[in-house]
Amino acid sequence: MSSDSSLSHYVITSACVDVKDGVCTTVCPVDCIYTHPEAEQYVIHPDECIDCGSCEMVCPVSAIFRLEDVPPGEQTFIAKNRDFFTDYPDYAAHHAASWK
Repeated sequence: MSSDSSLSHYVITSACVDVKDGVCTTVCPVDCIYTHPEAEQYVIHPDECIDCGSCEMVCPVSAIFRLEDVPPGEQTFIAKNRDFFTDYPDYAAHHAASWK
């Protein structure tokens, strides 16, 4: 992972799976947190996230981490969050390729 702060953003991990509380969506100032009826969790659009941390602070299940702080056992969720935008193209899939 790059240490370039321009690539910094947040990732939603396994604790959100099937919980989908959604309080994170109410505090995001840029509305970059998405889900789909068929998705098992919320995801954060990496190109839209402004790295404010509001979502992390309110998550009731502690599922949200800065990209560089995603725990080792949760690393697969980096790709799962990115792949959401390919799996559901109506959610700006053209940005997914730029997410490292």
